[in-house]
Amino acid sequence: MSQQRGRDQSYIVKTFRNPNAAQFYEHDDRSSRGTRHRQANFKARGKFLRGRGRFQPSLDDDAEMGGRRPYVQFGEERRRGMRGRGRPRGPHRGGRGGAGPPYNSHRPPNAALGSWFKVIIRYGQTYGKEFVVNSLNENLSEPFLPIGYTKESNQKDVHFFVENKMMADALLALDQRIQTPNGFKMRIITKRSEPPMLTVDDGVKTELQQALSNRYTPANRTLNLGQFHADPYIRGKGLYLPLSRQNVVSAVIDIIVANIPEVMGINLSKNKLTSLVPFKPLKNSCADLKALDLSHNLMGTVGLLDSLSGMPLVELNLDGNKLCDGFTEKADYISAVRKRFPKIVLLDNVELPPPIEFDVEDDSVAAKKLPESKSSFFCGSQPRDIALMFLKQYFDVFDADKRDALMDAYHERCRFSLSVSLPPRNSSDRLHTWMSDSRNLQRTARERQAALLRSGKLEVLGALARLPKTQHDSNSFTVDVPVANERLMQISVCGVLKEREERHTPVRAFSRVFVIVPHGQGFCVINEMLVVTPATTEQIKAAFKPSAPTPSPGAATGVGAPAAAAPITDDVRRRMAEQLTAVSGMNVAWSVKCLEENAYNYERAVQVFAQLKQENKVPPEAFLPA
Repeated sequence: MSQQRGRDQSYIVKTFRNPNAAQFYEHDDRSSRGTRHRQANFKARGKFLRGRGRFQPSLDDDAEMGGRRPYVQFGEERRRGMRGRGRPRGPHRGGRGGAGPPYNSHRPPNAALGSWFKVIIRYGQTYGKEFVVNSLNENLSEPFLPIGYTKESNQKDVHFFVENKMMADALLALDQRIQTPNGFKMRIITKRSEPPMLTVDDGVKTELQQALSNRYTPANRTLNLGQFHADPYIRGKGLYLPLSRQNVVSAVIDIIVANIPEVMGINLSKNKLTSLVPFKPLKNSCADLKALDLSHNLMGTVGLLDSLSGMPLVELNLDGNKLCDGFTEKADYISAVRKRFPKIVLLDNVELPPPIEFDVEDDSVAAKKLPESKSSFFCGSQPRDIALMFLKQYFDVFDADKRDALMDAYHERCRFSLSVSLPPRNSSDRLHTWMSDSRNLQRTARERQAALLRSGKLEVLGALARLPKTQHDSNSFTVDVPVANERLMQISVCGVLKEREERHTPVRAFSRVFVIVPHGQGFCVINEMLVVTPATTEQIKAAFKPSAPTPSPGAATGVGAPAAAAPITDDVRRRMAEQLTAVSGMNVAWSVKCLEENAYNYERAVQVFAQLKQENKVPPEAFLPA
């Protein structure tokens, strides 16, 4: 990025601090299991009443609203010696004819003021939701909105949730104080509860979509989902939809992707998020997303950011998360964030130095400018024709039962080296038939390396004669001719071969580099390096398969005789004639005649000559004098 984005241009600062946008700062007192701790209280729980054998309740106790005292069951009362005047007074006094314990006697003392409570209305289905809610609100000093109003499994009672103990106690104080249409008193039960788990059905999704519409700012394409669980519209519908729930996040992401994929900034602060995995669809569906506010959540490690790694974010706020405390050095913190989001320039509302980037083009654009991949490379058309003719003649002789005819293919001062690459230890293929002359510099002692470098025609032919009898797959050849001039030519050929005398005819991979020089009417090898390795699984599967529908074995890979469409120059014709003369023993005139009758298809010309010679149909005058 060529220039820094100023603080006044920040998506997060401009949008998520918009004075016209609704702010949601209600306290979220959700609690998780295992985090409630009862505090020790060393105060006397009441002053001792003389002659009563009990304590008088003090203000430290959690007194019920409406003037009720904590209920002490009648059986326990008798065991403690409480008789007559010592019994607690009130509407639930024990004794003969007294009422039994209330439904709410199970509530523990000193409950946290912010806990969730489940409120059960006995036989609420009979009264109807409107009567229940209106009756309760008429008798409360402050109105309330029931969350998750639904019927109990017995189909008679109903329940809902409240997120405030004072409200729960106020509702409990109305137990048996509201007259119902059937003449009975409304029975109300409250119990501590986990936050409500609501099903996100189509109706809830509709309300979610409206809530997101209320929080979206089209002018700068930003979405404020901060403290979403306290959204007034959602609460007004009697719903509790925190973004810490998987089903809620999935529904919200679907709405964003379907309706506002062009969003550029999202505020997810103060939502008690512990993971970003549910937000992964944003990576591929919201390509324009540049700003993300994740402050004041519950993310403990920087590794949690990996779920969104690679997004083109330029602004990120992680302030208020525990992961920020895991770094002692600011530079380490910035480095860890930029490792996942390289384009960040505003982190936790602090501007950073611009990232060091290379001006790399888009992959699709760069791919169009790359040169086309080719299986073989030739530095010219003439070297190509010479190289292909040479390889054809060479491997025809090399794969024969006897290799004596290679005598004329090597220079008097030629050199040859063989290197065998050992297979993996767990492989049964040991390449033992090739190891005697192997000069692998990593495996061969220094004093033997010079001795294994074969010099001179006789030594080279002796080494070649000791190699296993082979058959090369010309369809697998990849040929390169990087250097060619009037003095020498380098030919590199790679492919696969199989050993003909081995029991299972194993397939090997090979690479040969020839340096050939002009000699007489043709060329001869002055230097050769042969490398043999175990073939890969792909090479073995593709080896010795029929070639593509072309008459030439190497036409598919650019190996073999010159293609029919390629222009044949006079110089190429001359060299082809000289080469055919050297191979067949015919004079130049008859070699030219043979090539012309076969449209200068060298391979076919050689085959026709061999067939006619075997049938004794070549006249004696066609051959050179002895």
